[in-house]
Amino acid sequence: MHGQARQSRPPGSERCGPAGIPSGCWRPCSCTGRIEIKDIDLRQHTELLFPGSRFRDIGLMDRVAVFRSALAPENSLIDPNCAYMKFWDTVVGLCLVFIGFVTPYEVVFVGPLAFDSWLFIANRVIDAIFVKDIVMQFFLKVRVIRGGKPTRSLLRDPKTIRWMYLTSWFPIDVVGVMQFDLLFFITGGSRALQGAKFLRMLRLLRLIKLLRFLRASRLVNRWQTYVHVSHFTKNMLKFLVALLVSSHWMACFW
Repeated sequence: MHGQARQSRPPGSERCGPAGIPSGCWRPCSCTGRIEIKDIDLRQHTELLFPGSRFRDIGLMDRVAVFRSALAPENSLIDPNCAYMKFWDTVVGLCLVFIGFVTPYEVVFVGPLAFDSWLFIANRVIDAIFVKDIVMQFFLKVRVIRGGKPTRSLLRDPKTIRWMYLTSWFPIDVVGVMQFDLLFFITGGSRALQGAKFLRMLRLLRLIKLLRFLRASRLVNRWQTYVHVSHFTKNMLKFLVALLVSSHWMACFW
């Protein structure tokens, strides 16, 4: 036991007891992650905490301290399976529903919004949610993809996670949260910018917000790991959602 220690676990769970050490029951990982399952060297950690001692020679409480130190996460990352991420994915999903149905209507039928209008305020709240989501992506553990499908293995290296996000979804996410509606207020609503050309340009810029809808693919990939439905049901739901959204968009832009 004083050599290399390795513990196995069900995907998305960690084994821990009241003192933060392995015990006999499994429970879901917490978002903050006071412990993280990994390979540990008990001899090395015992030497760091109790110089000159061996793991088998120290007392029970000292062993607890060694386990707690060895299993402590090296980086503050968010587990995609934790309860908070499930709640957050639901919030982002509701925002995507709002964008999918309200934004096309706004692009076609609504001109520059008043600063105190409910639609302007709602858009700013949703913008803040998506900005927070962008920040969270830099700290979110990523599922390893093999054969084009996400696995249950999680990538835990912060540099790799951030580089992958910067070179993939980050540019799209940033463009999607650009505040084009604020252009009208920054310019003071001048008459020159209230003409037909400006209104058409503003409407075209609002279309960029639909890029946020691409986030749905990431949400679906995460939902599939903890919502178990049949392949037929999943495909039917995708078809119905695509049919409903496309019908609404065609009705607005026709």
